[in-house]
Amino acid sequence: MKIIIVIQGSQGDVNPFFSLGIILKASGHKVIFAAPDGFKQQYIKYGFEHIPVGFDFKMKPEEANGKYMFSQLKKSIEDQFEILINSIKDADLIIGNGLDFAGSSISEKFGTPHIAVLHVPPAFKSDSMAPISVKNRNLPRIINKIHWKVGNLFIMILFGKWVNIEREKLSLPKFKNYCELMTKGAILSAAKSLAPMPPEYSNVFRTGYWVLDDGDELDGELENFINAGEPPIYIGFGSMIDQDSQKTSQILNKLISLKDYRFVISRGWANLTAQKNENVYFVDYVPHVKLFPKMSMTIHHGGAGTTHTSAKAGVPQILVPHALDQYYWADRIYKLKLGPKPLQRRKLTFQGVKISIDEVLKNPIYKENAAKVAKEINAEDSIGDMVKYIEEKVGVMC
Repeated sequence: MKIIIVIQGSQGDVNPFFSLGIILKASGHKVIFAAPDGFKQQYIKYGFEHIPVGFDFKMKPEEANGKYMFSQLKKSIEDQFEILINSIKDADLIIGNGLDFAGSSISEKFGTPHIAVLHVPPAFKSDSMAPISVKNRNLPRIINKIHWKVGNLFIMILFGKWVNIEREKLSLPKFKNYCELMTKGAILSAAKSLAPMPPEYSNVFRTGYWVLDDGDELDGELENFINAGEPPIYIGFGSMIDQDSQKTSQILNKLISLKDYRFVISRGWANLTAQKNENVYFVDYVPHVKLFPKMSMTIHHGGAGTTHTSAKAGVPQILVPHALDQYYWADRIYKLKLGPKPLQRRKLTFQGVKISIDEVLKNPIYKENAAKVAKEINAEDSIGDMVKYIEEKVGVMC
């Protein structure tokens, strides 16, 4: 089959689709990525054809504002529709992530099968859980229902109208509920042990999360640091931008000054920095799937990818959610006792981080629970299940 994968977002958003693409390609399918240029080196590395579309989510702190983001989203929506219309003539399948704005409509117009892949249950509308943008994950059903209505109105005002403009060009009817459009024919890729679905979505096809393991190994110098003492603590906030880097550096400097701890700190998009010290090692890109099993715990922002990779590694987690689905994952990790109560990013302090670290080190329940969940996750054939679904369920439609 000729398969077009339409994605955009941060590194964590696209990595699962590289995992899927690698296996699809190895299974004899032609895989084309319609995605931003920012991941060009990976397209080349994995041997994927590439159609440039969408914008690079990596931006300067001064660009991280609503006006810039929505101007880029508007252009991205227009480009996705235009490019997909010109690319799907002989395509057998379109696969998209949560930022694939055009795939569902293109499928509706031209009949090309489309699969939306979502990685978090609250992307599916349900009164039993609030939308991903809501921090409080323990609200009554009536409040959740209000949040869904307000959230849909907000989306329609901000950029749903742009999708409707493109649909009108294709002589398709306007939609009123953005969530229903984006979840039409969607599947869930998330570990069952971490992310239960509401009963009304029991018929939705799901697999485990597609953790990327492309064979990259850890740097020799990093391996030497890890083996030189007790397992380090990983700290990294992935693709999150730091609006108060000075405060964060002060917290990190206090942490690494403590002789009892060792750290591996990922600079990430926030460019986390601290003073050089013998008990800290700074990294840029590093394969988490190889690093995390060697850590004593991970402290991170709570993206779906980092959360699942930590869980797969069987290590406790301390989450510092910044936005969107990270609040959901922080709540799940806490409720499953895979880590202590999540820390608020804007109220982050040295003392708060230290208390959480000590709680993980002193309470064996976190490590015990992490080991149990890791066993369940590692028993899943997540990508194999997805490839089988595509070939058996979608293949007959082609």
